[in-house]
Amino acid sequence: MPQENSYKHVSILIFLLFSMVGYSATYNASFTTNPADINGTVTICSTQSITFTDNSTNTNGATIYNWSFPGGNTTTANTSGPHTITYITAGNYTATLTIDNTTSFSVNVVVLNSTPSSPVLELIDGNFWTVTTFNNQSYFTYCSNDANISGGLFSFTTQSTQTNNNTQHVFDWGDGTSDTFTGTNLSDTFHFYAAAGNYTLTYTVLLDNACSSTRTYNLYVGAIPTATISAVGIPTLCNPGSVTYDLLIGAQNTPGTTYTFQVNDGTPPVTFNHPPPATITHQFLDSSCGTTSNINSTVYPNSYQASITVNNPCGNSTNAVGPINIQSAPIANFTRIPSENIVCEGTTVAISDSTQGGYNIGGPPTYTCTQTYRKYWTITGPSGLIATSSGGLLIANPYISCPNNFGYNNNQPNNPGAWLPIASNVLNVTFLLPGNYTIDFYTGSNLCGISTTSQTICVTPRVTSDFSFATNSNCAPAILNTTNNSSVPGCGNAINYNWTITPSNPDNCPSFDSNGWLFSNGTATDPTPEITLNSPGIYEISLAASLAIPTAGALCTTNTKTEIITIAGKPVTSLSPETICEGETITLNPTVFNCYATNPVSYLWDFGANPPTSISSNNDPAPIVTFDTPGIYNYTLTISNECGSNSYSSSITVNPKVNVTAVGSAATCVNTTLQLNGTITGGATTGVWTASESGGTFIPNANDLNPMYVPPTDFIGTITFTLTSDAPTAPCTIITASFSTVFNTEATANAGSYEPLCENSSILLNGAFGGAAASATWSDSVGGLFSDINNINSTYTPPTGYIGDILLTLTTNDPPGPCDAVIDTTTITVLPTPTVNPIVDIFSCDNTAITPITFTGNNANVFTWTNSDTNIGLPATGSGDINFTPNNTSNSAITSTITVTPVNNVSTSFCDGNPITFSITVNPKAQVNSINNQTFCNGDTSALIEFSTVNVDGTTTYEWTNNNSTIGLASSGTGTIAPFTVINTTNSPTVATITVTPTYTNNGISCIGDSINFTITVNPTAQVEVISDATYCNNVAITPIIFTTTNLGGTNTFEWTNDNPAIGLAATGNGNINFTTTNNTIVPLIANITVTPIFTNNGISCNGSSETFTITVNPNPN
Repeated sequence: MPQENSYKHVSILIFLLFSMVGYSATYNASFTTNPADINGTVTICSTQSITFTDNSTNTNGATIYNWSFPGGNTTTANTSGPHTITYITAGNYTATLTIDNTTSFSVNVVVLNSTPSSPVLELIDGNFWTVTTFNNQSYFTYCSNDANISGGLFSFTTQSTQTNNNTQHVFDWGDGTSDTFTGTNLSDTFHFYAAAGNYTLTYTVLLDNACSSTRTYNLYVGAIPTATISAVGIPTLCNPGSVTYDLLIGAQNTPGTTYTFQVNDGTPPVTFNHPPPATITHQFLDSSCGTTSNINSTVYPNSYQASITVNNPCGNSTNAVGPINIQSAPIANFTRIPSENIVCEGTTVAISDSTQGGYNIGGPPTYTCTQTYRKYWTITGPSGLIATSSGGLLIANPYISCPNNFGYNNNQPNNPGAWLPIASNVLNVTFLLPGNYTIDFYTGSNLCGISTTSQTICVTPRVTSDFSFATNSNCAPAILNTTNNSSVPGCGNAINYNWTITPSNPDNCPSFDSNGWLFSNGTATDPTPEITLNSPGIYEISLAASLAIPTAGALCTTNTKTEIITIAGKPVTSLSPETICEGETITLNPTVFNCYATNPVSYLWDFGANPPTSISSNNDPAPIVTFDTPGIYNYTLTISNECGSNSYSSSITVNPKVNVTAVGSAATCVNTTLQLNGTITGGATTGVWTASESGGTFIPNANDLNPMYVPPTDFIGTITFTLTSDAPTAPCTIITASFSTVFNTEATANAGSYEPLCENSSILLNGAFGGAAASATWSDSVGGLFSDINNINSTYTPPTGYIGDILLTLTTNDPPGPCDAVIDTTTITVLPTPTVNPIVDIFSCDNTAITPITFTGNNANVFTWTNSDTNIGLPATGSGDINFTPNNTSNSAITSTITVTPVNNVSTSFCDGNPITFSITVNPKAQVNSINNQTFCNGDTSALIEFSTVNVDGTTTYEWTNNNSTIGLASSGTGTIAPFTVINTTNSPTVATITVTPTYTNNGISCIGDSINFTITVNPTAQVEVISDATYCNNVAITPIIFTTTNLGGTNTFEWTNDNPAIGLAATGNGNINFTTTNNTIVPLIANITVTPIFTNNGISCNGSSETFTITVNPNPN
């Protein structure tokens, strides 16, 4: 009881302590604002924002925050913040923070309905300050080459908005000083920064409504920074390796300068603020292979570089050092297939080099990078190191074989450069003897060291199953005693044994028992069990030997040996009672199983006092016996071999056989009753009659042995009658006896049916007769001719010229018996020969429709025709009237012969009449060959214009028209156009279009063809305007004399002659005249200039009348 009270006192104390601790940790809600509040109130303009920053005490991760921002774009928040809230609508609001719903803090927010100012500073040109961007921020920058020079005057103007004369401009210069100015904006304000470095200028615009706006500017006073990186005596290193770099910085570098150390080996850059450390150590973990460095404009392959980059708002500079070459040693490794550490004797293991090659770097300038290395292999066997030759080949030994090269270290294991480069990448090693083997692999390439690796393999002996056994007998039951001669395992393994006994009975011995064996001493997994075989049969005795731990190698898989032993038994058979019919022979052939005995089976048949009528032999394996008397016969069979004998008994039952006879008439007449007679004796005495044709009747019934038979009414043909006994005792069979009777029929005749026959033609008849008739004879109603009147397929020819219907009759002979001869008739129609009326020959022009050609005639209802020339546009064959538009695309008339045949068509008969012929001649299209356009000069005589055509026959004539008779040619005409004088009284070419239309005439038919056009152009007479005489002084470059004409529509050129070249003008020329005058005499020189105009059009030039004028050149005055 006292102990329980002590526990209560402790619990109360702990509770009081926790209560005191909780009380001391009471939250105090608080926050600050930007802009800062003044006496608990923040005044801003519409669209401005306030940032609320939590300043509460005693908070932790579980503290619950509830912010309230009425009027803000966000009205609530539940995280510590800070929270930036924008106020759009003017008004008075209260912003509150509540902590854990227990303590709160508030400020008033006054949002004025005014637009806030946008503070703006602009530099004044000429004060050496500029605007730059550094680290994505804008700076006002003053840069000098001397860090000790101050920044001078920072001069600027303000361009702030919404200001007036009462606006306050407050500047916190960032150097510990500040100034306030009043006015709309400042036109020229300055501040002096005495020391180099970074500054933050805070510019606040305070409007007279107490709304303030603040903007900060970054300023920097300094110089372009520099730094130099170096490393003395950098060797070619092996990875991992370290290098220490010296860093020398420029004296002008100032605070605000950053230093970025970078190595292009994939490691991240390291940045230091001013001042940086004097030395920098870098560890290289990777080879420099594959890396290219550009060091001070020189490219170094497979090399690293180290660089220092210096930055501040005034600029940046970079210095690099190198090249740095990092090599690496190879990492030796190899794989094995199979990969198990235990393999079987005789197994070939593929030992493959899987070394990760190191990197080797050559000297300048290429610094070639390779991953080559040298190597060699050794294998230590059960008796020590297995020897190889100095050429790397394995020396013959009983332990392993290998066709590959092991390599050779030249007795210098620590100097890869001395190793011979002959080692194979793969060693295919076959382990010939059991034992432990160690494989050592050595690799090396450069000064970075040698890499080795080693693996051990245990080789276990091959698995061999072997046993023998002894037996006490070859007849069941037999006992087998086994002896186990299997192999012994190695490598700490064990052998598992499994005996299997598989009995089989290929001879199907009935006394065989698949379970008739057992392990009479031991089990299936014992090394040497005793086995008892109780049943005859063939037994496979198998011993499977396998390793307890599976091992790689074909010779260590489960190995099985099987022996076969045959165990014999006494012969076995089975007999069944037999039943035969009286007088039949039976072969007694029981299936006897000798049950794997070596000696053949011997037989003894014993029928006792009631033997068969005959037996082939009492010792026959399959005796043949006969019984002529019905009854039951008992017998015994004894069979024997070297394992003993067995006896079996059975019986044979002999049943009486059946005898049947049936007779009747072989032939009779239709509807005649027939007497049937039959007998049935022996194993049955009753039976039933059947007929092969249904519908007949047996009187009194079919079970009467001698009934009368009434055939089906009017039946004609053969009926087979069968008397069938009732079933006797098996195995005697039902016996039948049969005979046939023929019921004769009446005669029949069919004269056939035929399509109409053409006049004066023959027809093949297809008559028929049957029934009792043996022949038939033809006759007709008009006296025609049969090729054979007694032939039902006779050819019939009507009288010459006969047309109309003919009755043909076919009459059968009179058959014997009560039936009479019969006749049948048919009618054939002979059609008249058709005719067609003649057609006159037809002539037509190409592509000109003709009047439809209609055929008429007598007794013709179809007209077929052929066309000898399809080039006229008509098919080669057709029927009915012809209606088409003829064509002829050749250059001569085409004549085609049309042959028309009249046809008299009735049903499937078509009778042709005599054909007629007529012709259709189609003229070709009239055609005229083209005429070249012609051009003449006014007054010329034209050439003879003759027209021609490609058409080769008929007559072609030509008519032409002229649309412009002013050229001197009539407005129309026929035939050729004779030469005429061409006329053009105008000042431009006159063109006349001549249209020629051809007409082709043949066979009295004229065909007009397509017209062609050509032109005759008459050029006007060439003409030059009159030129006035001209007078010049000596040595004067004259104003060019330009020749003009009134002619239009062609090319006007001018040729001139000068009869006095002494004036400085050539004796001849063309085009306008432009020259410098000469006169070396003392008297005026006069030259006569003759100008001839030429008008050219369509390649024809026409000369006009010449004009003459004078040029006078005066001499120089004396």
